[in-house]
Amino acid sequence: ALPARLVQDYSEMSELMNSKGNFLKYRTAIALPASKSAASEPILPYLGVFLSDLTFIDEGK
Repeated sequence: ALPARLVQDYSEMSELMNSKGNFLKYRTAIALPASKSAASEPILPYLGVFLSDLTFIDEGK
């Protein structure tokens, strides 16, 4: 069995990266200023969301 902390971390990440609402929870979390975020550490953007945004920006022109 996995340690409870790992299960909790996985659950939190699964909730954050849920694709419902076009990754709304993820987008909200990365949009917060560093002073308001839970951890003021660097953020590695999810490439799938970033590339989708670029695609639809390009198609909208």
